Amino acid sequence: MLETNVRIPQCAADALDQVVEHRGLSRDATVRQLLAEYIEDQRRRSGGDYDDSDNRLTHIATVMRYPTPAGRGKPKSGVQLRLRLPENAAEEAKQLAFSVPGQSRARGHRDYQARRLTDAVMTAIARVQPFSDTNLEGIKPLIRQRTARGLWRLVVASTLSGSEFEILENAYAEKQKRDQDLRKRRAVGPVGPASRLAHELQEGDQAWHGVRRRLAANSIARALLSGPKTEQMDRILYNQDDRDTEWPDLLIEHQRLLRADGAIDSEGRGAGLVWRARRKLYLADLHTWLVHTEVAPPPKHLHALVMEPPGWTLILPPTWRPYTLASTETLDNVWADHLSSGRVLDVTSGSKRLLWPTILTPRDRRPVPGFELITKQAGPLRPELLVEMILRHFPSPHDTDLLYVTKPVHYPGDDSVPINFDRPIPVPARIAHKLGLIDSEERDRLINEAIATNQHQMERVIAAVSTSSDESYKASALRTAMRAKDLTAFSKITAKTKQKFGISKPDHFVEGTSLARQLDAGADPAMIAWLTGYLVSNTKWCLDMSMEATSKRAFARFHALTASTGPVL
Repeated sequence: MLETNVRIPQCAADALDQVVEHRGLSRDATVRQLLAEYIEDQRRRSGGDYDDSDNRLTHIATVMRYPTPAGRGKPKSGVQLRLRLPENAAEEAKQLAFSVPGQSRARGHRDYQARRLTDAVMTAIARVQPFSDTNLEGIKPLIRQRTARGLWRLVVASTLSGSEFEILENAYAEKQKRDQDLRKRRAVGPVGPASRLAHELQEGDQAWHGVRRRLAANSIARALLSGPKTEQMDRILYNQDDRDTEWPDLLIEHQRLLRADGAIDSEGRGAGLVWRARRKLYLADLHTWLVHTEVAPPPKHLHALVMEPPGWTLILPPTWRPYTLASTETLDNVWADHLSSGRVLDVTSGSKRLLWPTILTPRDRRPVPGFELITKQAGPLRPELLVEMILRHFPSPHDTDLLYVTKPVHYPGDDSVPINFDRPIPVPARIAHKLGLIDSEERDRLINEAIATNQHQMERVIAAVSTSSDESYKASALRTAMRAKDLTAFSKITAKTKQKFGISKPDHFVEGTSLARQLDAGADPAMIAWLTGYLVSNTKWCLDMSMEATSKRAFARFHALTASTGPVL
């Protein structure tokens, strides 16, 4: 039995007590029975297809985020309901339940927790015993999941950040151009990048969440799903038919409700969402690029691709090729063993499945020797992210390679965030010596130089603080930290003063290389293992910094929007 708990409104707990009394079972047994009935009903509504969620039920409280997530230091609302469930039943209930786009299935920030099991329990109770309170009163309690997604689209339309609005404007311009070309019977190319990005923002599984959207969801649910027009609005929200004027009119109406009041609070989250959506599309295009690398580049050139964001360059070793198969094709035993042993990655997208990387010999195709060292050290990263990390090039002024750079599709967004990710790889001196990158003399020089630099900086800070009328009392603590050679403590104390102090580290810098290049050159396994570990953490850190910088810049970019009080449209 799985023991867990969910938080439900008091009115739902009271309704459950009524069901317990009516059925004459324990609370645990009643909940298990209700969930079994819920699962059977949801299966029936899916028609046996777990991917078809349109007609499955959800409780309106899930879209409204009720009970409200507790803020920091605030008491939690609702009642905690302890559950003892068969583990397979709990998992299936969550699989059949509804979660708003952008909410993760795992634990995370309170605004992003999916609460699927809560939705299942609330829906299971409401199916047999309706409940309500002042927050839910008058609102249709059980709706189809497609209706819930339609309601969420209206929430998004009425709370767009400047970054999202910018993309939708670009997509609208693309659509106008395509429509004009069609009217004039001109050749029309594929759907443009702005339209693809807008579609990902509107129809994808990503979204930002916060108080502003929760309040909008409550307001829209009350306006549309209560009163005499409830069933009409339920139908419109379910159909979401662009050919019927009712749905487009509803979208436009809620876009016109967009106000800047409180918008500045969401600009960072909105910009982060656009960043993530762009990354998702660029990673999909990475798969397309890998397919094209089956064909050799021009003589003396290397295949290369610029990933934006964050803007670094991927360079493919000259002999590495993908092994391309149909996505439905079954692997033979040899390649299945290579895949399960981590000697190749399975990078699948659409109709094409790539086993990567491989090399061609005069007799056959085989994995790149030693590649399993990387997969073992890297852990459970998504294949496309691992490809990006392996090929990420750290440039050098002395690079002489001729690159055959594939021009990527450019998805609109903020590319002007000034972060340099091309800095050399810092290898700690002692590790660099063990890896054979430097000799003992160079190791000792780097260590002694860092010690001297830190000593000089600490003396400078202490001298400045000692002569400061409002900071001199910190000098004693700084001297104690310096005598103890505790750089971390010294740095923390300095951070509370007007002085600047950065710890100098004894690093040896490596440039003009990549993990792929090191493996291709036959580097020592210890070097491959260390570099893989470094790149796993560094690549994640760089991506986080890129998204964070883009989010921060959005506040300045859309100041005019957030400062106004009128409608955007």
